[in-house]
Amino acid sequence: MEVVKMFKGHELFQSLSFEDVNRISDFSRTVDYEVDDVVFARGERGSQFYVLLEGQANLKLPATDLDTSLVVGRINKGDIFGLSPLLGFEHFTTTAQCATRSAVLAVDVAPFRDLLESNTRVGAYIMNVIARAYFTRYLEVLRRFQNILNDIALD
Repeated sequence: MEVVKMFKGHELFQSLSFEDVNRISDFSRTVDYEVDDVVFARGERGSQFYVLLEGQANLKLPATDLDTSLVVGRINKGDIFGLSPLLGFEHFTTTAQCATRSAVLAVDVAPFRDLLESNTRVGAYIMNVIARAYFTRYLEVLRRFQNILNDIALD
């Protein structure tokens, strides 16, 4: 029952029935990570998406293999991330690295997509939640870049 409460308490899964939540629990698992552990790496082939249950993670873009990376987003408790496989892209576009000890829910994409396709109303709702998450991150990155450009222009 604790798994059901966890799923039903998250915006992404609220529209799912009790039966659907039980189905998802069959193809998802909780993974614990330490500081600096990588959940997934840019360019890596993905078959899962993630929900941060505890902790904090950073989404990073490397400049080159030898340079330090640029944090382009912060993942906080309750955030969904690593959505490329769910959206039909084979490879992750960023690296997700834990900033603190973290607990992450990993959900297998293939059976989750099957579930969404079997119920178009729920599928539309969930894709709307995902689109909103991406758009919110996009706006935050734009705001941060604008602040950097404003600082440069003042010098």
